[in-house]
Amino acid sequence: MNATQQGINIKATAWTVGVHVLLLLLFFFIKYNTSTEEPIQELGMEVNLGTDADGSGTDQPMVTEDPAPDNREAAQTIAAAAQETNTEKEVLKTEEPDAPVINTKPTEAKKPVRNNVAETKPKPQTKPTTATVQPTQPKPQQPRYVYNGGTGKGGNSAAINKPGTGEGNTTGNGDRGVPGGTPGASNYTGTPGRGGISYNLTGRSIVAYPPPDADFKEGGKVVIRITVNKDGAIVSKQVKSATNAEIRAIALRKADKIRFNKSDSAPEEQFGDVTFVFKTRS
Repeated sequence: MNATQQGINIKATAWTVGVHVLLLLLFFFIKYNTSTEEPIQELGMEVNLGTDADGSGTDQPMVTEDPAPDNREAAQTIAAAAQETNTEKEVLKTEEPDAPVINTKPTEAKKPVRNNVAETKPKPQTKPTTATVQPTQPKPQQPRYVYNGGTGKGGNSAAINKPGTGEGNTTGNGDRGVPGGTPGASNYTGTPGRGGISYNLTGRSIVAYPPPDADFKEGGKVVIRITVNKDGAIVSKQVKSATNAEIRAIALRKADKIRFNKSDSAPEEQFGDVTFVFKTRS
């Protein structure tokens, strides 16, 4: 084999090795940087636990049962229907000449004819009777908490049972808030929103989550570019987009609490995005 042929073979081998190395790097890059959104947790605006529109105090009651239905409107409807049933019925009228005459006036009861001879009636014999005391039926217990559309036995859908008197920021005596809300939350009206967190770091999973609570007025979306090391820690982050400054700050604080799983096969620095979605409903 001459020198020219040897040179060609060396070049061909070098090209083959180079292509394989590039393909290997490409597959490695695709494996750890493919954008696949993986939702991990819901976020939302916290609303205080309760069942009333009015309430005051700081002694939060908690009952795990769901609220009972509010039957006040149903009782009013039944009473109105009963009153309508008891009204005088109308008499059917007709113009037919052969129809019988209907007397609409109440008939007077005939007085009995009495004889002039005084009637003597024997006095009934009185027998000693034993008084029977009827047991008093206990009144049905009223549910402690009622709510429009409730189906339970009178609780407020709390996570645990705890006695209490009431909570709220108005002047009422009830427990202001919504069933299943968060005790001690600063919001007393509205429906807890539903949002979430997603990320596109393929091959990794989150092992430490940020707290789900978030106190904000307006919803929106925040996308943060992150760099994760082999140990799963976020070593750097940068906001790519944010709907408003309020949720931008919340998302950055939550990103500090996120930690991914360790991976010896991951690159020293793996790049990806974390998206926070905050939603409110009222």
